[in-house]
Amino acid sequence: MFRHGRWSSALPFAMVILCCTVVALVAIGCDSPERPTTARISLDGTRLTVEVADTVRERARGLQGRPQLTDDAGMLFVWESPGRREFATKDVAYDLDVIFIDENGVVTEVLPLSPAGPFSAQSAGDVQWVVEVQGGWADDHGIGPGSQFVLEDE
Repeated sequence: MFRHGRWSSALPFAMVILCCTVVALVAIGCDSPERPTTARISLDGTRLTVEVADTVRERARGLQGRPQLTDDAGMLFVWESPGRREFATKDVAYDLDVIFIDENGVVTEVLPLSPAGPFSAQSAGDVQWVVEVQGGWADDHGIGPGSQFVLEDE
């Protein structure tokens, strides 16, 4: 095709640039979704597999737009230091229990969230972790203030 003339030496160079560009795009991920980090936790001995939300972006997204949780699943929100935390039902179409846990791993309170209301839940005091599970789960498993939280995977 370009065997003779001024373009014959440019074609191999263009192919090298094209190949390098493709390799670079693949290497940086090209918008590929990350797999969520999961961990095993227990609350008073009841084990759950939870998705871990430990970055600002993950905590802000939470369970928005996700299918309803199964009985043995949830989301664990993690912060580097204790503080007051607030949660809302934005783009969550099912009931949740929000379990607030202090820096000693003790449940301080469990509050319900629902698309029908209440729409937000705020911790009464400083907490280190929050676990969201399907609505009614805490009552069904006897989880409340004083329950012990254990992060099994560290």
